[in-house]
Amino acid sequence: IPKRLQEKIFKQVVLCHKLSLQSGVQYNEEQMKNIVMMFKNDIGEKIYNQMMQHFSCGNPLIKEEIIGVEQYNIPNHYNYTSRQSLWDSISMSEDNIKSILFEGIEKGVFSEAKFDSKPELILARILEQDSFVKNWLRPAQRQFDLTYNRNHRYIPDFVVETDSTIYLVEVKGEDKLNDADVISKKKRGIQYCQVASDWGKANGYKEWKYLFIPSMQITPTSTFENLCKRFSEVSE
Repeated sequence: IPKRLQEKIFKQVVLCHKLSLQSGVQYNEEQMKNIVMMFKNDIGEKIYNQMMQHFSCGNPLIKEEIIGVEQYNIPNHYNYTSRQSLWDSISMSEDNIKSILFEGIEKGVFSEAKFDSKPELILARILEQDSFVKNWLRPAQRQFDLTYNRNHRYIPDFVVETDSTIYLVEVKGEDKLNDADVISKKKRGIQYCQVASDWGKANGYKEWKYLFIPSMQITPTSTFENLCKRFSEVSE
């Protein structure tokens, strides 16, 4: 067993011993060690899974560049239980929102879209109404070849075009803002926008920016322009 994992297991032994004393069950330290060693594989797996929740892997020495550009957007193929207008009132759980196909979209690249949360739906309505926005897209699974943290695939929530800029947009609940996986995705999105901007500058195209928006900051009175000013992320 690796030394670091041995240390973790020993801490589990000490914790189990303390819990046994609190519960009234009398085990000495040696007995607790034996019990833990009997279940060391299960304990090791649980410790490993907990560690991996806070682990990310990057490639800081790899230089990324754009070598080809697609001239089309890939349509999504949605599964849904009902259709509804983008502007219909919503008073339902997020699970129900995920099962609805919203239609009547005019500024979007496609006229239909699904959303994972009510803040995403509200943002889509903002994009439809804001004169600052030219068009927007809910990217398909293979629209971007973006991977992060040991080849996990990253699909941004929105792509939004204005007169001067393309925004890669991620909407995230406040309870997940500091998750290691979320932070890794944000770093990857910022990196991609920098690479795309460098290519755009060399080829006479628009700048790309990454927008990371806490979900509770999206309200019906928000404007996309104001959200851009508040939540644009830049490379460090």
